[in-house]
Amino acid sequence: MNLPQLSFYDFAGVFTPAALVALAVAGLIADVYLPRAYVRWVGRFALVGTLLILVMQVILHIARINWRHDMHLGFSDLFAFDGISVFFNYLFLIAAGLTIGMSIPHLEGKEYHRGEYYVLILLATAGMCLMAGAMDLVILFLGLETMSIAVYVLAGLDRKNPKSNEAALKYLLLGAFATGFLLFGMALLYGVAGSTHYPVLKDHLSYIIENPDPRRIMLLAGLGLVLVGFAFKVAAAPFHMWAPDVYEGAPTPITGFMATGVKAAAFAALLRLFLVAFQGEWTLTYNVLYVLAVLTMTVGNLVALAQQNLKRLLAYSSIAHAGYLLVGITALVASPDGASAYTASHAIMYYLLAYLFMNLGAFAVIVAMGRDRRGGDYLDDYAGLSRSRPDLAVLMTIFLLSMTGVPPLAGFLGKFYLFQAAVHNRLYILAVIAVLNSVVSAYYYLRVIVIMYMQPEPARLQPAMLDRNPTLSLVSLVAATMTVVLGLFPSRFLGIVISVLQQVV
Repeated sequence: MNLPQLSFYDFAGVFTPAALVALAVAGLIADVYLPRAYVRWVGRFALVGTLLILVMQVILHIARINWRHDMHLGFSDLFAFDGISVFFNYLFLIAAGLTIGMSIPHLEGKEYHRGEYYVLILLATAGMCLMAGAMDLVILFLGLETMSIAVYVLAGLDRKNPKSNEAALKYLLLGAFATGFLLFGMALLYGVAGSTHYPVLKDHLSYIIENPDPRRIMLLAGLGLVLVGFAFKVAAAPFHMWAPDVYEGAPTPITGFMATGVKAAAFAALLRLFLVAFQGEWTLTYNVLYVLAVLTMTVGNLVALAQQNLKRLLAYSSIAHAGYLLVGITALVASPDGASAYTASHAIMYYLLAYLFMNLGAFAVIVAMGRDRRGGDYLDDYAGLSRSRPDLAVLMTIFLLSMTGVPPLAGFLGKFYLFQAAVHNRLYILAVIAVLNSVVSAYYYLRVIVIMYMQPEPARLQPAMLDRNPTLSLVSLVAATMTVVLGLFPSRFLGIVISVLQQVV
């Protein structure tokens, strides 16, 4: 019996998800033997381990550049070690590190502060990495479920909070329902092509489209069901109804993690599907994606105008941002050639990176407000913040202005590249709708800034406790710094994104 030989790409491709799973197992064992009073050490262990894995990912990337000079596939071409997987591995590890960093101070003194909290974050991140590198529908589904099940549990960890219970139940039921659509769609695509491997899907589906074939109806049904499954994961309208309740009820750091990491994982999978598996089927999905983008942007921004709870406001804001990203996906689908498709793709990747920092930074400020005994969940909690905590007010202002799209912050360049991709592919009406929606979003973002700087601080039963946790401060400063740097020096980061995209297998 001849055993298969493992190559550099076999090891490099699966290193990050495998290392995250090993770190999660080690954290779980440590949690068993450590006393309850030392549970924060599990969080520190997870944070340090995540940073070490990030460093190792960089080393592997450099090794590929210096020794191999190309990107390739591993495990019989089922898993990619290419530009998309490397970029998104960086993004997921950063999201996990920032989430763990703000979780340690957030959970201090809370009854649900347990080691499995950090273990589940690591497992969810491993699932995201599998989704980004998958070159097969089965591996994509395994990564999706690994991520989803961990996040379902994280949303409901605060078991004595009715809102957390409601969030977990809604997320679980609707998530399972959407997974059924996705799995059924994958089964239909397998029935059409006889394979779940992306390159094989590409060849068979292209043949069915270009020639009269009775399997065309089954192909359209499969594509539609797959899009419905992913529309739920990115909270695209009209599949967004779960997001506000889940974002409000989940622990605040987990809300930020869902809004950034989970969303980025879904878009990473969509990018690879459309760049590799569905190349000949772009015209079939164009109209559907166009409508999804318009609905998602419009619903997210209009409903956000009426919100009084900041976490719900950011939930609807996240829905609107998913709409902007769908503009990029629609531009990719409408691309007449590979160069235009890559232009839309690197715009999506840049926007996801910028959105990661500005969104997690905003949730870090909410965590800091909770530690100050100011609440932080409702808009009125931020009245007079510029006088009592000017540092938090400045940080929140940076993040909100970036989400609005004010130059020279990262959010402005992110929206500019997405809308430019739409215009480049002659989606003029869609670009205009996106710009108008961005103008509408300015109202509710600037409203929070007005409350912080122009409204008096309300009388409180107890004075605010000034608590400047070093870990939380570091998370906020990293997020704010990257939000500014990505906006001031976009060409450097965009150049990195373009260079890795040029090496997609």
